[in-house]
Amino acid sequence: MGPIRGARPLIFPPPGGFLGHLMAVIVSFSPLSEESGPKAEQYLFLLQDEAMLLLDAIFGGEERTYADPGSLALTLWDCLEKHVQQLLMRLQAT
Repeated sequence: MGPIRGARPLIFPPPGGFLGHLMAVIVSFSPLSEESGPKAEQYLFLLQDEAMLLLDAIFGGEERTYADPGSLALTLWDCLEKHVQQLLMRLQAT
């Protein structure tokens, strides 16, 4: 498999925090098992990678965005829509 845009090493956050809960949800939907093939692993990697890109976008935004709750909600919704569309395109391309 060639390099993937935005690829990051897998992380294993401590349990109990936001990232720990997010990873638990991702793993609960994981199609990976002893019989699963490389395609399932690639899908899981893409899902984890896009989740990390989304978190980077959310927590790496400009500070002024977080000052107004109204604009924050709209900004976060737009960000979520963008990353869901990116994930769907990346999954279809595999």
